[in-house]
Amino acid sequence: MLHQTDLEKYKETGYLIVPELFNATERITMELIFEDLATEGYPPIINLDREDSRVANISRASRLTSIVEALQGSLMSIVSTTRFYKKAHSEFSTQAW
Repeated sequence: MLHQTDLEKYKETGYLIVPELFNATERITMELIFEDLATEGYPPIINLDREDSRVANISRASRLTSIVEALQGSLMSIVSTTRFYKKAHSEFSTQAW
């Protein structure tokens, strides 16, 4: 899935943008879960993969872990997620993170 130029960009910048990383079903599923679990103001939701098995399954999909392993140059042993779900016009929507 990654090309040598992707690895070089990651080493140079410290990040990599992967278009269409999640398919439409995964995006909709995660949005519905976040909407259901979000509290007033929509602050960050940390480690949602521990709360919901659907998020865990998406987060641990081999196509995702293989990207992380390629970027890090080693096997993954744990997955930890932080999702920033910012609903338009909510308290946190204008913050840069």
